[in-house]
Amino acid sequence: MRFGYRRGLDFVLPSTNNYLGNPQHFVETMVPQELASPDGRYSIFTHHTRYNRTAVRRVMRPGAKFVTILRDPPDLFESLFSYYHLDKALGQLTLDKLLEDPDNTMLLQRRFSKRIGFNQMSWDLGVEPEDFNDEKKIDALLRTVEEDFDLVMISEHFPTSLVLLADMMGWPLTDVAYFSLNSRPNRAKLRLTEAQRATLAHLNAADSRLYEYFYAKFRKRVFNYGPERMTRDVQELLLLNSRLMSRCLYKKKVGYGQTMALESVGVSDDFDCRYAVKEELQFTEEIRSSQRSRMAQLNRLRALLSNQTADPGR
Repeated sequence: MRFGYRRGLDFVLPSTNNYLGNPQHFVETMVPQELASPDGRYSIFTHHTRYNRTAVRRVMRPGAKFVTILRDPPDLFESLFSYYHLDKALGQLTLDKLLEDPDNTMLLQRRFSKRIGFNQMSWDLGVEPEDFNDEKKIDALLRTVEEDFDLVMISEHFPTSLVLLADMMGWPLTDVAYFSLNSRPNRAKLRLTEAQRATLAHLNAADSRLYEYFYAKFRKRVFNYGPERMTRDVQELLLLNSRLMSRCLYKKKVGYGQTMALESVGVSDDFDCRYAVKEELQFTEEIRSSQRSRMAQLNRLRALLSNQTADPGR
């Protein structure tokens, strides 16, 4: 979001919050008219949605690169369980207790808030729950992701993923320097046993196939980039991260779902310092406000230029 906001690029945005649809698949009409670009095309689509390849391609500008990120399914589900307080939704049933009894896992077959549950990545990429165990449908998902996405990043190798992203986009590494936000301290994480990891991998079988397939491709891409070159560039990115942190004034605070967040201290004229720590919902609202104002001005200009009855000489 920093990259696009700094450059005044057009975002695909919802009218409120940070979801476009979900549980519904994305369609163009989810973008409110007040936030719509004059030509209905956009430079950045980065907010939560359920992937619809046809509709997404229709709203993106020609030449847009498609990127997604995957995470090890057991760790992802443990994180979702904690972040969305699913223990409370299940009558204080902890994830430990849930995994002890196979009958308990039936409680999680429904999607919480109609969008959170097993096989979260496959769901977000458009697969319906009844198809999670359909080998042919998951084969089709793998083909779709391979055909549509120019880069599939891996969360466990985030700095490496960002180096690949910067290289693909032709950006300097300064454009992908970052603070780690919304991460939980280790004490807030459940340390999964090997048996629990195996159970969660089985319960998230569609996601497991997706992750394993693209993890192998990611590893091959890293080797093609060059081990020495990648090591050098990751080291440079980590140094840039440290320099960004050292020059920015901030304080730590507890965020939603036991996550740790950062908050700017005072008013900073440093764009990166101000927005590298800005929480997603707040940042989204600022972008939405700016884009709403910009589109209103453009729409007024378009109406002026399209008024054929007016005498421009008067």
